[in-house]
Amino acid sequence: MLAVILATTLSVSQVLPALEAFCTNAEIEIRRPLTEQMVSEQIVEPEHGRVQGVIQGRYRFSYWRGKMEEFADRNENIFRRLNRLDPADMVKWSREPCSITETDALEMATRIFRRLGYSEKDFDPPEAKRSRWIPNPGNPEDFLLIPIYGVRWFQKGSSRELAVPPKVEFVISGTTRHLVYFSDTRWSETFAEKVLTAFLPKPPPEEQPSIELKEALRICEPMLKAIGAQINGPLEQHAKLRLPDERTKQILGKGIRPFLNIDDRYLFEISFGKLREFNDFHERPICVLEVENPQRLKEMSQEKCSLNEKQALQIALKFFHNLGFRDRNFYPPEVSRHLNGTSPFFGLDPADFYWSEHPKHPATPLTLPDSFRVEWAGKGLIDALLGKQQFEVIEISGVTSNLIFYWHSPP
Repeated sequence: MLAVILATTLSVSQVLPALEAFCTNAEIEIRRPLTEQMVSEQIVEPEHGRVQGVIQGRYRFSYWRGKMEEFADRNENIFRRLNRLDPADMVKWSREPCSITETDALEMATRIFRRLGYSEKDFDPPEAKRSRWIPNPGNPEDFLLIPIYGVRWFQKGSSRELAVPPKVEFVISGTTRHLVYFSDTRWSETFAEKVLTAFLPKPPPEEQPSIELKEALRICEPMLKAIGAQINGPLEQHAKLRLPDERTKQILGKGIRPFLNIDDRYLFEISFGKLREFNDFHERPICVLEVENPQRLKEMSQEKCSLNEKQALQIALKFFHNLGFRDRNFYPPEVSRHLNGTSPFFGLDPADFYWSEHPKHPATPLTLPDSFRVEWAGKGLIDALLGKQQFEVIEISGVTSNLIFYWHSPP
């Protein structure tokens, strides 16, 4: 679609006016005017129309398809403390003065809510609640109040059962009386998309065709060869094919895709007879975090990134060509460095990760090696207008130079 075409040229400088307007309306104390030189840790995702970064070394933002979808004050980063859940720190936090009430927090959030252009008629009544910490989950009545308030508006008529319900959320510090976190998880639709979809309505998701193990291996084998995977013995003996059952389809929709697991390390997602996504659960930092592998986390925390963006791009180009893609069919690739091997999105940034080898041991900061993401947007005006623009994404390990993630769109 038109918005996707424009996204191929999206840059940090283009979103600064929207970021400055957000800071003004959200009553954020920040030096103005905002300039591109003030932005660090930039990640530009043209296939999603998303720009992320940190402004003035303090405020983390994520801009998506014409709106600010997330904003956080790293100096008062609540997620770092909540992820760590260190008992001594939580007790100390609970003793910090709280100078506002739940009513005050709701009034402040409502004022910002309206200044940002939201209207109550589009949402259910707001919910405001002060955070609490329960030292012993077995005794929920014994808790400590934390001086932060969450205020959220769910989109009218939306289901609360979704993994990420459509809502607008504010977190207010009771100590500083400032907004410390904001997120808007509603799906955004630009004017151009509304015009186009009026003439080109999207059909409902198609049901994925059934697939046999032999066919799944045929689809995924080129990737295994491209990454040089060492598989001892017949590939069939190392493979597990997971097909969605009827219950899963009822919950997640008919478009849910089958997965192929090789040696509990390589995970492939297949869509309509093509490879949709690939993850290396041994080398991709975000995957190692997901499965919470203590031994691998300990090893990875001691590894160091040895690549720069230029080197990572050359390595990614080699994989790109080995997978059969041709440069002439795509716009020039864009490369971004992922600190800690993760994307600073939805409340996470590299300083937020803590871990402990044992529940009784205090958690310590976790540093993981950086990785590099390289993105290609396919050429073709008609495909873009029809929402069928091709995107290819490859992520390279900064330690081993291996391909650790691949993503293809459209499905």
